[in-house]
Amino acid sequence: MADVKGDVQETAITVKAAPLEVKGTEPTELEAKIITRIEYYFGDINFTFDKFLIEESKKDDGWVPMETMVKFNRLKILSDDFCVIANALSKSKQQLMEISEDGLKIRRVLSKPLPEFTQERKDEWMNRSLFLPGSILDEYICDLEEEFQESLKDFCSTEKEQAATLNGIILVATTFVPWQCTTITMLKDIYEEQDGLVDNKVDTLLRQMDVVGRRFARDVINKIKKVGYKAFNLIPEMDEILVLDLYIDLLRNHLEVKELTVRNCEHEKEDIRDAIWPGRPFIFFYNKHYLKKTVATSSQTENIQPAAISGIDQVIREQ
Repeated sequence: MADVKGDVQETAITVKAAPLEVKGTEPTELEAKIITRIEYYFGDINFTFDKFLIEESKKDDGWVPMETMVKFNRLKILSDDFCVIANALSKSKQQLMEISEDGLKIRRVLSKPLPEFTQERKDEWMNRSLFLPGSILDEYICDLEEEFQESLKDFCSTEKEQAATLNGIILVATTFVPWQCTTITMLKDIYEEQDGLVDNKVDTLLRQMDVVGRRFARDVINKIKKVGYKAFNLIPEMDEILVLDLYIDLLRNHLEVKELTVRNCEHEKEDIRDAIWPGRPFIFFYNKHYLKKTVATSSQTENIQPAAISGIDQVIREQ
């Protein structure tokens, strides 16, 4: 959620007109990221609760100046050029946004009003997730979507499948498994003894781990560099299943898959649970054709295979 103190940066912006000049019909990689970013800001969940954007949109019949939008750091990193942003939005398949004639303002199209949330649903969302700074939710959803996009791109390239023929399952861990807790404790010991992470101590620890263990340890180390001692907290900072469930439509639309569901990985096999941890869900793509092919060649151990996902055959039969 856009955090006025965190994501919006007050900088001097030179107002420049943005005549719309659509080049091509498919968005470039940069344009796709711009579309994702803005459609997240104006999506059903964020726009419902984002007080800053709500107030800005009330000033001019829903319109928000581009000058205001490019003060959002995560958009500004991609581009602060009004023309580039407008051109990107014109290629969105969801067509959630419209651009003013002079190219200086955008708004969520009036024909797609925000859905009505019951007060009970709002309270649940507020109590279980919105105590977090908006910038944390922003980073979580947007980083996750980029990772999912890369996974989907690799999958489609390798398996010669089209995204529109696929379904997806997001497996989420709500707790750390014992060996993950041990790893966090060991890193915490190094951190406390050395008043920070010492490379040779960390390298010695990493050499003792397998591939998954090193991946997990490096994930924790990166988090330590970002948030410091808070990274050692064994209690997840958000209800990921709730968050992903609320953002599932946005994720499905941007991935362009047929269906997308979220489920807890607690009942999956040990090797699957080991590869997933709080803050790092796993997305699995499948269709009937891929399932049959993979089950026949399930000796692969590099990646999680559909035959290993609990109940996947039942999921397929219900399609």
